[in-house]
Amino acid sequence: VTYLELAGFIQYVVQPHRNLV
Repeated sequence: VTYLELAGFIQYVVQPHRNLV
């Protein structure tokens, strides 16, 4: 897993999923 993939995964989990609400 690269740093960019890890950062993207973290952002996806941390950021509120407004689209799903």
